[in-house]
This record gives sequence, C-alpha cells and structure tokens, in this order.
Amino acid sequence: MTAESNAAPMPSLSDADEGLILVVDDTEATRYSLRRVLERAGFRVIEASNGADALLRMAEHPDLLTLDVRMPELDGYEVCRRVRQNPETAEVPILMISASLTTSEYRIFGLEQGADAYLSHPFQPREPIVSARTLIRLRRARLAPLRFAPRWPIHVGALGDPCRTVYGPGQMTPANRDPPGRRGVSGAARGVPQRARI
Repeated sequence: MTAESNAAPMPSLSDADEGLILVVDDTEATRYSLRRVLERAGFRVIEASNGADALLRMAEHPDLLTLDVRMPELDGYEVCRRVRQNPETAEVPILMISASLTTSEYRIFGLEQGADAYLSHPFQPREPIVSARTLIRLRRARLAPLRFAPRWPIHVGALGDPCRTVYGPGQMTPANRDPPGRRGVSGAARGVPQRARI
C-alpha cells in the first residue's frame, strides 16, 4: 500500500458541486425556508435544530455552516467558538444569521468569535446564496494546494538530485536522498530532466 493511498481524504473540490451546507436553527420554519432557497441554488443541505446537534453533525464534513445566533443552551456564538477550537472543523466557514441580534455590536462580536460573515433577517433570497458560494469558493481555494501535498514525497523522491521541501519560513525537510552508490552523480548525467529539479 502506498503513502498516497494512506493519505486522509480531502473534501470534494469539484466546481460542479456547490457544496454541503449544515443549516442550524432552532426554528423549524426558518430551517425549512433556508433549506429550500439553498437547495434550489444547487447546494446539498443537512439540518440541526440546536447547538449540540450541530456539533455532532460537523462529523459529516459540511463545506459551510449557517448558524442561528439565538438558540437555547448552546447559542450560535458558543457553537462558533467550539467549531473553531476543534482542529477537525476549524477551517469550515461559518455564516451567522440572526433576526434579533442585528446591531453592529452583535455583528462585530460574531465575527470576533470566528464567524466569516453575518446576515441579518430579513434578507433577500440571493444573499445567503451569494454568501455561501463566496465562502465555499474561498475555502476550496485554500484547500486546493493540500490535495497534492501527500503526493510530493512520492514525486520528489523520484528525482535524481537531493532536494528539500519548503513548508514555511525556515521550515525545510529532506524530500529525497541521494541513492546509495550514486553520490556525486548529477541528475543530468543520470538522465533526470533538469526542469524537474526543485
């Protein structure tokens, strides 16, 4: 079994797939109306009626979380904080929605808790659609390079010359080694295309 097959699965990045959205609201009518709007726009939607259920359903790897602010027990702010504190869910974009907590102070507070955007009821049907598409597109752009990260040691290891992979400022690690018995022989002498050198 190769290292590539052992790599953790990455979320779907297909542009044809609008994405999976977890809609969280304690009011059934609000969940229903938002779900219909999003599904008509091509999104797949799952629901949670409270904060605790929302945290459980994050295991289904949604591409976006729409989060009502005012809910019993775990309110939207607390759910947002917990999602951000969990390394498994920290990168999921969060769109907060509220019909009552709509002043700038509440909006700013929501963003400070980790929300990526904040919508106030009432809103036009296109607002959550455009917000969702934008947030999911930004997340996919961030994740796209990670799709190829597990393959780097495999492809780079095939190069003839020793090289290193750079992960960040001052962070480098050997990606391949000079094969035993072939030290001092250049990649060009071994027929390795020079454009492949890093």
